[in-house]
Amino acid sequence: MMNTVSDIAVSGVGFALPILVAASGELVSERAGVLNLSLEGMMLTGAFASVLGAVTTGSSVGGLAAGLAAGLLFGVLQALLSVTLRADQIVVGIASNALALGATTYGARLLLADGKGQNAPGFAVLEIPLLHRIPILGPALFSQTALGYFCFAVVGLLAVTLSRRTRAGLVVDAVGRPTGVVCPCGRSATSACSSRG
Repeated sequence: MMNTVSDIAVSGVGFALPILVAASGELVSERAGVLNLSLEGMMLTGAFASVLGAVTTGSSVGGLAAGLAAGLLFGVLQALLSVTLRADQIVVGIASNALALGATTYGARLLLADGKGQNAPGFAVLEIPLLHRIPILGPALFSQTALGYFCFAVVGLLAVTLSRRTRAGLVVDAVGRPTGVVCPCGRSATSACSSRG
């Protein structure tokens, strides 16, 4: 029974970690006044590129680099359309998600057929001594890959540095509000809000 609960906790944390990182980025985006509905498309594109990159290069680091590049490119495209060209953020988000779903599904059928994606190399698990032996939570939280620990650190860092109690957090909030609000924060309203529609 204890093993089953521990396995559920390990799987839950493993599946929740990428969503937690993406949701943290979306929270910052929303506070800054940008509605980013293409988040799922970015995640899907990054995941597909990571698997393809790892299979192609035979390296988990190569897969990570490919995923980062694909997610970044997708995010730049979304920002170009929504922020620079001032296209409707909802339409851009829905269209981006549909494009990502179609492109990655077709790409997976074309490039990862016959189970090639199942042989993608991954990062090694790093167990923190003693802590990984804590029942249930130990394996879930303290038996992660280096990338998993990095994700925990990024989410924690965002939570601390961009909270509403820090200067950086207040600036992010001010930029997401009408133009007159950002001026008392010591920022130029035209430069800080030029990207906001």
